[in-house]
Amino acid sequence: MNYTNIKYIFLTLLKVLDFGKGVTTTLKECMKNDFREEACLWQKLKHPNVTKVYLI
Repeated sequence: MNYTNIKYIFLTLLKVLDFGKGVTTTLKECMKNDFREEACLWQKLKHPNVTKVYLI
């Protein structure tokens, strides 16, 4: 394959929350809130070795 014409390569990563069976609604909400906090903090990081977050 010839890659000389490729100008941009987009890396897409997706983190999925798997609650499993028997997880209470309260625990699910707690996990969602923790994930949102993590994602918001990650979005603020500015470092060449850290993947940029564009959308939460």
